[in-house]
Amino acid sequence: MNCILHTQNSKSHPHLPRGRHNRFATALGHEQWPILRKHWPLNTEQLPPETQAEYDKLDIQSAMSRYPRLTINGMKGANDPWFNEQRESLLEEHRQVQFRLAYTFLRGCLKRKTINDGPDSYSLKHYVEDWARSFRPDLIPYVSNGLFIAAAYNAGFQIRTYPAFPSVHINICNKSLKSQMKNDGSSI
Repeated sequence: MNCILHTQNSKSHPHLPRGRHNRFATALGHEQWPILRKHWPLNTEQLPPETQAEYDKLDIQSAMSRYPRLTINGMKGANDPWFNEQRESLLEEHRQVQFRLAYTFLRGCLKRKTINDGPDSYSLKHYVEDWARSFRPDLIPYVSNGLFIAAAYNAGFQIRTYPAFPSVHINICNKSLKSQMKNDGSSI
């Protein structure tokens, strides 16, 4: 399967200034992940953490608009008794680091032309957690299924949803997924 390089520009995110994604990784702004900062070039403009958090919130809201069934646990039905609570928890401030971590990981992955029926979003979120743990073993990173899906949407991946299944499949390239697992973040 052919894989294509992932690119982002301001057309895919009209609410963001040009170059936001180049500055993304240098502006993590969360004490839990300071190790990630050392991996990005210092010559990029840094966003204040408050601004980064605003962009992350807009990105998550964008995914919520596109996928009305999206909750912290993945895709759920509105008849679920906890649906509204789980949906609102996507926007909780302390969860934005999960979104940033998944987005940063996905930004280093290539895309296929077709949806990959292999690992689903729940499996892929574990890849992100393992990747983060590989360069910061003293932390126990966590990424929710729903925020992984939001990050995949904002990273420009195609998403296939299922009516009665909380996980989704995306067009991620298996080869780039494996190479990203070996990556310590320095090439993102």
